[in-house]
Amino acid sequence: MTTPGPWRARRLRGDDGYVGGAEALPFGFLVLLVGALFVANVWAMVDVRAAAATAAREAARTYVEADPTAGDTARVAGATTAAADVLDGLGRSEITPTVVVSNPDGFERCARVTVEVSLVAPRVVLPFGRGIASQRVSATHSALVDPWRSGLEGDGCAF
Repeated sequence: MTTPGPWRARRLRGDDGYVGGAEALPFGFLVLLVGALFVANVWAMVDVRAAAATAAREAARTYVEADPTAGDTARVAGATTAAADVLDGLGRSEITPTVVVSNPDGFERCARVTVEVSLVAPRVVLPFGRGIASQRVSATHSALVDPWRSGLEGDGCAF
């Protein structure tokens, strides 16, 4: 029987050359978890912002295409309903939109109408971040009332 060489005996004694790092695995997992939550929060904000932009566009379109004989309150209610319907179609029915219609020139030909839709987006609280549980996201869209529409006052647009 052969005796082990000096290199093998030396290798088995002590902890020379031991590579540490097993204790860093839980820390690395926590960093990965917090990073994944951060990416999910950012993506949720991007998704809610896109939903708000789509709702604002549809609300503005509904407002400018409304019946000219209807009052401003009815047109704003129609725009709010259109924004809520868009959010419901996008799977965001739990978020109630706040719709603000700005129409300084009145409802006449070529009047610019600006609609702002605000949503309160829920957020996940990150372990090492600030404790914000929700964030307000807004989007605006403007549209012109049709210059050739019948039943409206005004003499047309100067393009």
